[in-house]
Amino acid sequence: SNSAWILGLSVRALLMFCDEVVELDHCSTDATQAITTDLQGEYVSRFQYIYDDDPVWREMAQRQRLLEHARHRGATHIVTIDDDELVSGNLLPTIRQTVLDMPKGRILQLPWLQLRGGIDQVITTGMWAQQSASCAFVDSPELHWAVQAGGYDHHHRHPMGMAYRPYEAYPANIPGFWRSSGCLHLQMCSRERLLWKHIWYACVEKTRWPEKSTAAIDAMYTRTVNECYAAQTTACPEEWWDPYKHLMRHLDLDAEPWQKAEVYRMLAENPRLADGLTTYGLL
Repeated sequence: SNSAWILGLSVRALLMFCDEVVELDHCSTDATQAITTDLQGEYVSRFQYIYDDDPVWREMAQRQRLLEHARHRGATHIVTIDDDELVSGNLLPTIRQTVLDMPKGRILQLPWLQLRGGIDQVITTGMWAQQSASCAFVDSPELHWAVQAGGYDHHHRHPMGMAYRPYEAYPANIPGFWRSSGCLHLQMCSRERLLWKHIWYACVEKTRWPEKSTAAIDAMYTRTVNECYAAQTTACPEEWWDPYKHLMRHLDLDAEPWQKAEVYRMLAENPRLADGLTTYGLL
């Protein structure tokens, strides 16, 4: 998808501790492909690229395709990081060995650190202060991703075929700071991007699963926004970002969210699609 605002940063950050990175580009229309070309030239065999031209976003099939490509490349340990995420910089000295030391049948959980209003503040209260992200596992043949019961095709980050057994290698709390390290999530760094992303999510769900209650869909996505902005924040430790300072030119928080154009495209096809949804005055 359209990840030009962060892809150049997140891929390079991953390559600071991973042998190879596989990117799946789903029908991008921004500068994603140009950035991909730069990454291929810079990292040659360490950066792999897949293009998905199916106009429908099929998340489970895309995750499965990435897994199969990693297996084809001989991967034994799989890191699953989304394009708007990085591990906090203070994990770089240990994260690779942590993944290599993981037992089979476990999923590495990192504190999911939600940054808000830029990259210098992290949420410390409410729902978003309690989340963890599934970030790595040791591969095994039975592991896979597939469409979920009832045809639901979103939000299943850890692989299927294994019991959900979290492997928490890093303590969530240390004296003097609420959560010392983890997976930095940048979806909330831009209010505009957050709002358009969740309007888009809701429109996708109404389109693909019309049997779902509009009120339930709206409640699911407005909760994220409401709790994000009701939460308190504190300053991020400098060590979260210090190792990435040389890469920050690849981050553009002010880039227009691609979801905005996609929502308008969907509304052109179905003008009543947003009826019953919270649109924050953007529509």
